[in-house]
Amino acid sequence: MAYQELKPSFARHETFGLRYSWLPKGFRAFKDDKGASAFTDDYATVRLGVGKNMVNSIFYWLQAADIIGKATGQKNINAFGETPFGKELLNN
Repeated sequence: MAYQELKPSFARHETFGLRYSWLPKGFRAFKDDKGASAFTDDYATVRLGVGKNMVNSIFYWLQAADIIGKATGQKNINAFGETPFGKELLNN
């Protein structure tokens, strides 16, 4: 595993701790909608079956668990992609 400099961040999880089904549910939505728009469009709450703050929290926990991450080589700073760890863990 390559060394990555970490930037501390606080409160992006909207005060929700990680819940049991959030990682698989969020990863599935991320794959089905081809990216981070699964968490930012108007239908995110319906798609994930949770409230607006929980949608933000699921997106945060996917990044914190290294399931998704910033896509390398993309000019768009909001471009995210699946990590190798995320693919191995949740791709089935």
